[in-house]
Amino acid sequence: MGARVLVALTSRVPLSPQRVASPAFQRIHATLELKNLRPESADAYLALHQIPRDEREAIIHLTAGHPLALNLVVSQYAMTPSYHLEADPRRGLLAALVETLAGGDPVLEGALDTLAVPRSTDLTTLERVLGVEAAAGAFRWLAGLPFVEASERGLVPHAELRDLLHAALLRERPERLDQITERVIEVALERLGEGDVALQRERFLEACYACRHTPVLRDSFGDVDLEGTSLDAAREADVRACAAMAERHLGAQQGEWARRWGAHPEAVHYVIRDAHPDVAAFTIVLPLRTIDDDALLADPLGPGLLDALRAHGVRRDDVHWFRFWLSRDGSQPSRSMLSLMPSGAAISFGHADLGRFFALTSAEPDSWEPVLPLFPMWRGPNVELEAVGYAHFFGDLQRHEGQDGTRVRVGDAYGAVLERILRPQRHEPPMSAERFEQALREALKDLHRSSAHDDSPLLALLPDASGPRGLATLLIARIDEMLANPRYRESGEVLRLTYVEPEVKQLAVAEQLQIPFGTYRYRLRKAHRQLGEVLLARVPHPKRPLAPLDGG
Repeated sequence: MGARVLVALTSRVPLSPQRVASPAFQRIHATLELKNLRPESADAYLALHQIPRDEREAIIHLTAGHPLALNLVVSQYAMTPSYHLEADPRRGLLAALVETLAGGDPVLEGALDTLAVPRSTDLTTLERVLGVEAAAGAFRWLAGLPFVEASERGLVPHAELRDLLHAALLRERPERLDQITERVIEVALERLGEGDVALQRERFLEACYACRHTPVLRDSFGDVDLEGTSLDAAREADVRACAAMAERHLGAQQGEWARRWGAHPEAVHYVIRDAHPDVAAFTIVLPLRTIDDDALLADPLGPGLLDALRAHGVRRDDVHWFRFWLSRDGSQPSRSMLSLMPSGAAISFGHADLGRFFALTSAEPDSWEPVLPLFPMWRGPNVELEAVGYAHFFGDLQRHEGQDGTRVRVGDAYGAVLERILRPQRHEPPMSAERFEQALREALKDLHRSSAHDDSPLLALLPDASGPRGLATLLIARIDEMLANPRYRESGEVLRLTYVEPEVKQLAVAEQLQIPFGTYRYRLRKAHRQLGEVLLARVPHPKRPLAPLDGG
């Protein structure tokens, strides 16, 4: 080659020492690390490519001088002379970047989709989502992307990329988002209890972060941000603050219990702090064997728990006691999922594997009522969460009525939990959640052909459905109830137009509702979930499906 020839090699991996060991090669070789350009250098680069002056500042701010992102913008202007940054430039730029990077490869696109859910993505998570064979190559590819950083926990995408991926999935493929979320939660919960206390706290927060993408939290609270939330080991000052919280909310006796249990040598203490300074939750985790009967009997929930344990032959070693005291300033909205519980006190208890636990809460210290759990419900090979009753989600509590019209007491609630979770084999295996969802969809599709319901498994599950014709009548009645309930009205209208009105095509329903067809399909899936919730609210506990519908 001539003396004036320049050879440029680009790579994310440095050249091997053996390759550059030759003194002759070293004389003609130089390595330049490609970093983000300084603002003046980025401006000069954009000016060189005739980018309009009034748009350069916005481009530099958006890209932070990242060479690949700058080059992508330049390419967009070169291909389309009339191109201008969109009103939401991050979406346009990053969408083009993602499309360019993945190149239409479904495995790589799936790897990018996975980044939208967890705080960090490791190889195990990718294996669960993509399969073992594809995961390793996809992980290496993700690790080399310019908007993905490596950490001890795994790969962490830049917040703007995560937001873009999540928004695109929610808008275009919500069912894919639900599938990924379920897999990520499975992995996070399977790891609960592994490693030291610090690692367990990290796993716990990982599970919480993934839960914000589940339908029940999306539908109830929108996009919940956990970035400002920390889960830390409690200090002595936190124990004192916890006792003050309990005393302020529940009286002197509860404050004394907080001090006593906070000082217990086998207690594990967590403090969940929100980005807002007025929101903090203190958690005490104790093996039940460390608490004597006298201490439990003095607690409002203790007698019910003891009765349920004895009645079901559950050993104390198999149970942990979770106690929460929550402080919340009602004048300021909280931004953390973990602080969305009502002011007052809450108590949770779980099986010793720390993967099965539930929440009982009340607005009044002396009358505890069952509500949906702190985490939304999901399915997994080793995890199954169950609500005690179907009272409304946080912030919308209502009294839960038993079959005889009386309120469910604490002992009955614990007994139902133990029957459902710790000893499910005491009953005949109930219908699986997948089969319930399928049967419900089939019954709705054949709503006006009662003969098609002769073999419906819903007949054995729903006590109010007296025969095939009665099943159709029951479904229509529950849809009418949804239309009368502000919480379910939107879903009830979708179900009425889709199934109750005869021979109406789904495209026609979307046009009638004046919404895009993709949005209609998402609302229809949500409506199926909520109709299942309404139907199951009146089903005796042992008959309920093995796992609830996604998101309850």
